[in-house]
Order: sequence, then C-alpha cells, then structure tokens
Amino acid sequence: MNKHQDWLRTLTLSGVIAGLYLAVSLLLAPISFSSVQFRVAEAFTLIPALSPAGVIGVSLGCFLANLLNPGNLGPVDIAGGTLATLLAGLLTRRLGRKLLQDSKAAGHPWQKRRLLLPLPTIICNMLIVGSYLPFLLLEQVSPGALALSVLTVGLGEAGVLYLIGLPLLDALQKSRIFERRA
Repeated sequence: MNKHQDWLRTLTLSGVIAGLYLAVSLLLAPISFSSVQFRVAEAFTLIPALSPAGVIGVSLGCFLANLLNPGNLGPVDIAGGTLATLLAGLLTRRLGRKLLQDSKAAGHPWQKRRLLLPLPTIICNMLIVGSYLPFLLLEQVSPGALALSVLTVGLGEAGVLYLIGLPLLDALQKSRIFERRA
C-alpha cells in the first residue's frame, strides 16, 4: 500500500469511527450527557491502541457529539471533552504500541497487559471532564460536588471501557480491520 492509499484508508476509518461515536452518543443521549454518564461511545476510545485512525475518529466524534448534544453545555464542554478525548487517544495510542511491542518481544500475547489500555481515557476524562461538569450543571459548586463529579465520571468511564471497550477491542483486533494491507 502506498502512502496515498494509507492516508486515504486512515482518513476513511477515522470518519467511520467518528460517525459511530456520534451516532451511539446521540442514540443513547439520556445516559451519554450528564454529570453521571455512561457514554457507551467511549468504548471506541480504545481503538487508538490499534490504529492512528482511532485518535482522529474518537476526537472528531466527541467534538460532534458534544456540539450536537440535545442539552448542549456550550463551548467549555465542546472544547474540554474534545481535549480530554484527544489527549486520552494519544496516550492510548502510545501505550498500545508499547504494550504490543513488549508482548511481541517477549513472545506472549498482550491479553493481560491490555487491561492497562483504558487508564488514559479514565484518568483524562475524570480529571478534565469531571472537573468542569459541576460548574456547568450546578449553580453552586462545593468541594464535595466536585469530588463526586470526578468520581462518577471516572466510574462511568471505567464501566464502559472494561465492560464494553475491551471486548470490542478484542473483536476488532481479531478482525484485523486495522492491520496494514500490502
């Protein structure tokens, strides 16, 4: 595959991922957007471990989902959520490549080590999104409300990523859809 075809494939996969992220977020809007959220589309945030298309796709999907959110929280959420997702995607990409290289070098599958892959998304969303949501949703923010927001965002992310994201990642890896073609 030449560079042009590789770029076109990455762009196409990014668009598909962004569209899926957006569609799942909007279809499940009641549980995707609030202080206590279980955004099922976040399962896609593990795709960067397999392909750079995942970083672009989930970031664009998050931007569009926050922009088109039926209860739009404004520019802070649009920018903050997208930034958290982009940062998490870049860190997941880096961690995924490292874990895959280490597993290949050691001659064993990365099954157990892949449990680390959700951590960048959980931590970035917990700290970034969890920190600004109370200021957008509540009239008065106490330290307890802030801590609760950080905790609930983190728990929601962990639930989605470990229950849905890792099985999805395993299925995508087995499908070899993100492997480079000759």
